[in-house]
Amino acid sequence: MPGSTTFSEILLTASVIGRLDQGSRGLGKPAPAPAGAGFFSCCGNLRVVPLDEGFIGREYPPSDPYEVGREKIREFAEAIKDDSPLYRDTEAAKAAGYPDVIAPPTFAMRLSVLAQEAVVEDEQLGLDYSRVVHGHQAFRHHRPIRAGDVLVAVAHVDDIKARAGNDFLTVRAEIGTAEGEPVCTATSTLVARGTAEEGDQA
Repeated sequence: MPGSTTFSEILLTASVIGRLDQGSRGLGKPAPAPAGAGFFSCCGNLRVVPLDEGFIGREYPPSDPYEVGREKIREFAEAIKDDSPLYRDTEAAKAAGYPDVIAPPTFAMRLSVLAQEAVVEDEQLGLDYSRVVHGHQAFRHHRPIRAGDVLVAVAHVDDIKARAGNDFLTVRAEIGTAEGEPVCTATSTLVARGTAEEGDQA
């Protein structure tokens, strides 16, 4: 929708500001929520709907293919202030045994957020992303992401827990090439603030 901020834009901003390469956590700023998302009406008042644990184990369709370009890698490396020549210099990358420049490990966040977006925008789940902060991120690489890769990401809901009035949603993104080669497993914990029912505990 023109003028709106997408979940991907929020979380990608968080990944850069949070400097995930240095182990920091990125917090997404609140964004306008889709009308009615995460809420139902009771006696004229809006009340938050807890996340349904029945979504644990759900798998979503693959994201649209994402082509990794040298310029995208360079821009990302600059954003996280990593000056490794492997991210900029094709000859340096080839000398290190790679076919082209490679991406910083946290570049996988770009694919991870595409997978997370499928979950966040699932109307049946009813997650109000104006309440979401990014709590934790982990990557397990099968090989480096490199220029020329065409990647897709498949989202899996691995866990939903309630703790201290908040819902904790664990989303795993299996990132691979369009041909099916595994590249990275990215696991994210999203915290929906104030959505769990009173008294719920992990």
